Amino acid sequence: MDIYKSKVILALLIFSSILSCKSTPEAAPPPEKEEQVQAEAQISAAAEEPEEEIITEPAPFDPSKITVEQHSQTREEVRRFIDNVNLLIRNRNFRQWEAVLSPHYIEITASAENLQRISETVIMRNNRIVLRTLEDYFLHVVVPSRASVNTQENIDIEFLSENRVQAFSIRVTNTGVEQHVMLYELEKIDNSWTILN
Repeated sequence: MDIYKSKVILALLIFSSILSCKSTPEAAPPPEKEEQVQAEAQISAAAEEPEEEIITEPAPFDPSKITVEQHSQTREEVRRFIDNVNLLIRNRNFRQWEAVLSPHYIEITASAENLQRISETVIMRNNRIVLRTLEDYFLHVVVPSRASVNTQENIDIEFLSENRVQAFSIRVTNTGVEQHVMLYELEKIDNSWTILN
């Protein structure tokens, strides 16, 4: 039993001496080496952070910068474009009409909610017309309302931006009052006019 106690005591002494031993501190790197390590750490941290993207707002559009010549030329382009669109409508050419529409216009106009809303109008209900597709909208709404538009009457435009205009016809009523009737909002994309609404 004494041998066992002495082995336990010896083991405890060895263990406590191991715990009481102080480890030698690591040598500090020389100052030059420490500065280099810090610089490398900063470079590494900077590389991980995404660069802030500087977004510059475009200057607001100033309609007064549109020259008389630019206005006149654009108005003539728009008049020819509308003449062509009217011809497509009169000929009931859905595919070519659809080709001059913006994707956003198609999405909004052909949405189930919009088609249902139009289908529920009095004129559609009275004629028992239910719109289900953009082509239905073209045949039952666009063709009847636009086929008789005559752009030989006075067409004018208002610039909304360099490449975006509102086109309207100017009509004079029987009482001599001049009316501006909105036809389209158009945008010129890749040198071609597109109907936005």
